[in-house]
Amino acid sequence: MTKKQTENLTRIAPREAAAAASNYYASLAGTDRRVSIEEIELTGDGAHWLVTLGISDHLLAFGGPQSYKVFKVDAYTGEVLSMK
Repeated sequence: MTKKQTENLTRIAPREAAAAASNYYASLAGTDRRVSIEEIELTGDGAHWLVTLGISDHLLAFGGPQSYKVFKVDAYTGEVLSMK
């Protein structure tokens, strides 16, 4: 979205961006993993939230190995645009 297009829109809250990322991951990988929110950052232009989730095997106790995924979430619509 251009700056002109976002002038009258309200940004979603960080909590909503994190929920969108978590739900997106669960829709792809299933719900048998433990997911934790590690970082949430608004990009410099204010157009996207970058949400880092820590993901570990559901059967492992806390402290087990994790992988990390970064989700780019549109700050106005809540749509997940990418996962890396």
